[in-house]
Amino acid sequence: MSSGVVVGLLLAAGESRRMRGGNKLLREWGGEPLIRRTAKTALGSQLDSVLAVVGHQADAIQKALEGLEIEFVLNPRYAEGMGSSLSAGVERVRERADAVVILLGDMPRIQSSTIDSVLARWRQRGLSVVHCGSIASPSPPTLFSQELFADLVALSGDQGARSIIESNDERSGIVSVEPFELYDFDESSDWPDAEAP
Repeated sequence: MSSGVVVGLLLAAGESRRMRGGNKLLREWGGEPLIRRTAKTALGSQLDSVLAVVGHQADAIQKALEGLEIEFVLNPRYAEGMGSSLSAGVERVRERADAVVILLGDMPRIQSSTIDSVLARWRQRGLSVVHCGSIASPSPPTLFSQELFADLVALSGDQGARSIIESNDERSGIVSVEPFELYDFDESSDWPDAEAP
């Protein structure tokens, strides 16, 4: 059994390099900016709080999340890649959180209930990592327990957390979800087939 404070880390600092026509997180989807929809899903879950890691167009991202109970941390090294954002987010909460759940701003189909299932698996089993997807292809939302915070803070550049997941596979759990929930918007061509429900 595990218990304690779990903070959602919403990664929203990237440059959307593969998306033609601007920052994908600010693009409308279902009548509101993509990042706002994802943030509201996180806030509707059993997470204790949500921290958005911002960088590229930080002011615009914060404006898109105006009125929501979101804390922000600026990653000045956002151009280096996702590893720097993971590091910045975990560094901000490491003294107050017992676990973090990594969420990507460009995955708006994730359900609050899926985040809750990740939390439940961790609380029931006392695991170090809980992720969605599969063993071969882990996907956010991904929970990392406190004992892995130092490894996350040590990430840099475009280095994601997959190596940390793989090195802790004996203490990891998987939450099964419908594949459509794991759809992320990386390129302009993704958009036509990704209409909001």
